[in-house]
Amino acid sequence: MHKQVKAFYDMAFEYHIAAVTLWTQIVSAPYLYNPISYLLRHTIELQLKGLIVCELRKDNSFLKISEIKTPVGKMNTVHSVKALWEYYQQLCQEHKLQMDDSDRQLCMRVLSKIDKKDFSSTHYRYPFSKKDSTITLEPIKISFDDKAPDLSSGIPSLVIGATKEIGVISKGMRLIRDTEDIFDVVEVLFERYE
Repeated sequence: MHKQVKAFYDMAFEYHIAAVTLWTQIVSAPYLYNPISYLLRHTIELQLKGLIVCELRKDNSFLKISEIKTPVGKMNTVHSVKALWEYYQQLCQEHKLQMDDSDRQLCMRVLSKIDKKDFSSTHYRYPFSKKDSTITLEPIKISFDDKAPDLSSGIPSLVIGATKEIGVISKGMRLIRDTEDIFDVVEVLFERYE
């Protein structure tokens, strides 16, 4: 692996490990959701930039990172994971690289969702959007009490806490599922380096 590509890979791996470490605490500390989401989002951005560099180096061994241009601007100023993904896919087609259809569809679905929510990589870092709307700071709520869950709206999602207590996810189950999908995309992208 060339040192330019390895630098992106290594830093993406560091962010990924930080996200995994915090994710193991999500049940007891649901307020970690936004930092975890940012770490995962940045992991993906770094992975895609590294994969783009890897493909571009095939045609230009004297590649300068600061001069890489994507269809939407210089790579070092692009934070849209969807735009980076689309450019990487274009390079894969040009270099005739194969990718499993289910992996490609997963990546496109998840990266489109991330891009819709956080196009410029600011959503998970600031309490207000650029349009002055408030960012939800604790979007996940897990209750560990002795009350029986309300079954009127269906069977609740349950988790087991660190001390084996059972908790009810009362808010944010969709976000938890989405985060698990993001972890899957991270794994797919790391496999692309092999």
